[in-house]
Amino acid sequence: MKKIYFSFIILLIVGSCTFLKRGETNYNLSLYEYKAMEMDTMNSLQYKWDNKKIHESVLLDGAESLDNWVLSYTNGENVGVLSLSTEKVYEGKTSIKFVSPTKLPINLGSNGRYWGRQNLTRKFEHEDFSKYNRISVNIFPEFEGFRKLYLTIILHNADNVPDKYGKEGWHTVMLKNNRWNKLVMEIPHLHRNEVTGITISYGLQGNETDASDTIVYYVDNLSLEVVEPDYYEGWGTDKEISFTHSGYNIEDEKIAFTSLVKEKRFKVVNTTSNKSVLEREVRNVSSRIGDFAVFNFSELNTPGNYKIVYGNIESRPFSVGDNVWVPIIEKITNQFYLQRCGFNQP
Repeated sequence: MKKIYFSFIILLIVGSCTFLKRGETNYNLSLYEYKAMEMDTMNSLQYKWDNKKIHESVLLDGAESLDNWVLSYTNGENVGVLSLSTEKVYEGKTSIKFVSPTKLPINLGSNGRYWGRQNLTRKFEHEDFSKYNRISVNIFPEFEGFRKLYLTIILHNADNVPDKYGKEGWHTVMLKNNRWNKLVMEIPHLHRNEVTGITISYGLQGNETDASDTIVYYVDNLSLEVVEPDYYEGWGTDKEISFTHSGYNIEDEKIAFTSLVKEKRFKVVNTTSNKSVLEREVRNVSSRIGDFAVFNFSELNTPGNYKIVYGNIESRPFSVGDNVWVPIIEKITNQFYLQRCGFNQP
């Protein structure tokens, strides 16, 4: 059995190496040059958040004073420094400047990962923010020499957020260096009726040899907002159609579904001609995780770009063709190359 399995793996590797030739897709140029593929940011969750319509907002703090802003360090006395600044201002006259070392002269041992967290918190007196479902704050980071940088937003509400595991109420955001970033955290699923603080947290995890051992960021305009929140719980599809974003191979089964069980029929439309190429009845399925309308269009075997139309909703475009999974293989391979956590992967 081991021989058969081993032989299968060898065939798979050889087949993949033969199959994935340079220039077949837009992705594998990065794959063969050993560098990170460019992200399609327009398809990212961050892009969706950044472009949501804001129905209502209130400014909690315009960073014109240090009143109600405090520092706290998880391992003892503060190692960061807080001040008002006119160096980088998003709006108004000042911002709040935060400076912190990236590490401390303390040996963490073989299992050590970081030197604690230096937190910057805006305090509140058990205020009720239930009306709002998103936190927003503007951050200008100056992380000299850093290739990737991030900060964490933490909501504090009475004694129930964060939860006892320190998970609920935390949200970590990747940042772009040397520019204003809008950090947002949707909170419709969190208790927010007795808010005691909103924290911006930095973990001291060291720095690469060519990066600075001190980080700086500026804070301005901490706000609360009302947006249409993301669907966050359960197996439903919210107001969307679930389908294979990578596309469907010509010979494969082609299935999509939605939890919006309304209409009896669906259509598949060619996005180039905008003409319907197939119309069928949906299959209604009920289970312990909900009720769904299932779309089966497996008979569609003409290469092209399509979308599913179901009542007044439609899916995003997808492709039908040969080898639609090749870009996925390349992306996963590139991810393995990048996922090295400080180790120089050959």
